[in-house]
Amino acid sequence: MSIEILISVIIPVYNVENYLHQCIDSILEQKPDNIEIFLIDDGSIDSSSQICDDYARTDKRVKVIHKKNGGLSEARNVGISNAIGQYIMFIDSDDYLANGCLNDISGIITESNPDVLIGYFDVVKEFEDGINWNDNKLSEECINKKPPNSVVHYLTHNSIMTTAWRFIVKRTLIINNNLFFIPGISHEDLEWVPRLICSATSFWVYSKPFYIYRIRKNSISTSRKIKSLEDVLKIIDITFSYYETISVSEKKHYLSMIIYWQFQHVYRSYSYCNYHEKQLFKKWLKNNSKKAITISKYSRKLYFLTRLFGILSALFIYNNILRKGIKKYAH
Repeated sequence: MSIEILISVIIPVYNVENYLHQCIDSILEQKPDNIEIFLIDDGSIDSSSQICDDYARTDKRVKVIHKKNGGLSEARNVGISNAIGQYIMFIDSDDYLANGCLNDISGIITESNPDVLIGYFDVVKEFEDGINWNDNKLSEECINKKPPNSVVHYLTHNSIMTTAWRFIVKRTLIINNNLFFIPGISHEDLEWVPRLICSATSFWVYSKPFYIYRIRKNSISTSRKIKSLEDVLKIIDITFSYYETISVSEKKHYLSMIIYWQFQHVYRSYSYCNYHEKQLFKKWLKNNSKKAITISKYSRKLYFLTRLFGILSALFIYNNILRKGIKKYAH
C-alpha cells in the first residue's frame, strides 16, 4: 500500500557541495515516511549533481530533477509543478532543519489543517555581519484559528522576516491562487510572501525554531549588486499592481506596509549605486510617485515627510533621525 504524501520538500540546488549533505540528512535522519524530497539541480557545475543522484539512488523518498540554470524562483516552480504532497515546504540547500521538527509539523497540519503554518528559525553565521538576526515572536492567540483578516491586521503591526522557507503551505492554495515565484529576479520572497498572506484563509504558528538559516559571505542574500536594486523596483511595481486589485482594508494596509519595507530595501541599495545608477533610480521615482505615497497608509510620519521632501529624503530622515530619536528617548 502506498503512503499518502503529506509534505513535499522542495530544495533548489546550485553549487553547494559543501552543504548539501547536511541539508538532506537533516530531513532523512528524522525518518519521516510521509514526505517526498525534490532536489532541483539548477545546472550545478560542482559535485552537487552527483550528490543528488546518490541520494535518489538509495532512498525512494528523494527525487532529482536536473535542469538548465534558471535561478531560485524557476527551480522552486519546477518543484511545485511536480509535487504531490498536501503541503509544500521550501528549504535552501545551504540551510537545514532542526532535529525532530518534522514530526511536530506533521502533527500540527494533520490535526489543525491550516492553509499556512508559520515557523521560527535560528541562525548560523560563517562570519560576523553586525546584524541581529533574532526572530520576532508571534502571538499564537492572535493567529491560530483566527479569521484571515484579523491575522493580516496582526501581521501588519508585528512584521516578520519575509522568507518563503518559514511557511509550510497547502499545495492547493499555491495552485489555486497561482502562487508561483517570478523567475529571473532576486529577493523573490519579497513579492511572493505578501500574495501568500493575502490568499490564505487560515493560519497556525509552530512555536519552535524549525529552520536553521546559514549566513554565508558569498550567498545571494549577502551580496550587493545593482541588479538587486533593479529587481526590488520591479517587485514594488508588481506589489503595487496587486495592491490596487485588493478591496479588503486590512489587506491594503498590510500591503502598504510591505511596499514600505520594499522601499527600505531600495534605500539600503541606493548608497551602493554609482552616479548613473542613482540618476536612473531618481527617474523611476519621478515616474512612480504614486507608489511612494502609498506607504503613507502604513506610516503617517513617512507620508508627511514624503510629501515634503520626496521618498529618498523621507526615508533618510525617518531612519536616521526620527527612529533613532525615538529609541534614544525610550531608554
